[in-house]
Amino acid sequence: MAITNYKHMTSHTAPEDLKYEVQSRPFTDGTGHTRWYHSGSEADLDHPPEYLKLQPTASIGDFWSHKNKKDKSKRSWFLNTDKKWEVIVLEKAHPLLTGRVLSIRVQDDSPNW
Repeated sequence: MAITNYKHMTSHTAPEDLKYEVQSRPFTDGTGHTRWYHSGSEADLDHPPEYLKLQPTASIGDFWSHKNKKDKSKRSWFLNTDKKWEVIVLEKAHPLLTGRVLSIRVQDDSPNW
């Protein structure tokens, strides 16, 4: 689990120094993986950092979860085929991998394709 800092670039809705963690879990059949970013701050996040979609580490189907530490609310998105962060809907089909749908694991609140 890596903790990364980025300097705010294009989003006017993100804090200046948003810290986030990146995690990844392989599919049980070995055909790919689920990668997700999670962040938290004292405020809501309207969307994940725009510049991240251009980084080599971000891939279509990646998931972002943000928790507002003040009111405990959460918002979540995934990176779609247009490289735009789209609000998630459970059981949404993976944008590239046929037969994979989004679910959230009860035991640790992590995403799973």
